[in-house]
Amino acid sequence: MTSVDRRARPRTMREVVGAYISCYRKMAQAEHSYYRSASSLREVIWLAATARTIDGKKHDHQSRSPLPVLEEAAKCLGRIVHRIEACQTFSKLYNTVEEAILPIHGIGNLTVYDTALRIGAKLNLFPEEVYLHRGTREGATALGLDAGGKSISPAVLPHELSRLEPYEIEDCLCIYKGDLKRIRRASAHKA
Repeated sequence: MTSVDRRARPRTMREVVGAYISCYRKMAQAEHSYYRSASSLREVIWLAATARTIDGKKHDHQSRSPLPVLEEAAKCLGRIVHRIEACQTFSKLYNTVEEAILPIHGIGNLTVYDTALRIGAKLNLFPEEVYLHRGTREGATALGLDAGGKSISPAVLPHELSRLEPYEIEDCLCIYKGDLKRIRRASAHKA
């Protein structure tokens, strides 16, 4: 596969990474720019927690989350803006967001991660680990990795993924989890 076609299924890890870069990298960078451009930390907290996208719609990842639940999360985070502002690493930011909003009924690990990543764009804090939620856990498991923790080190992942930032790897594992399962099965049959 020389040029990446969204309809063509990748057959190797290298093709998975190429497909991600070709189809999704620019969108992810545009999303980070959008949150970075918020006028204040309070504004980005509201946008991030209510999952507002560039076009003002709710992000697909939070499509099942009722707006009142997301607004409650935004209010909780707004009350701890000083703690968020003091975060020096993405890990600290993630833990702060998780502690504040995960107890809210209707908030799950994906919403915690997405909210932290969006706020992190404003603070220039990005993950050093690959954070796991249901979709990325499936992708990591498809690669034969122990995906039982909160995150995994990029160092334990196939070397082809080293072309991606940890937040891109998270996205890639989730988007291509089915392809990763198929690729692993095919390589097992060859062995």
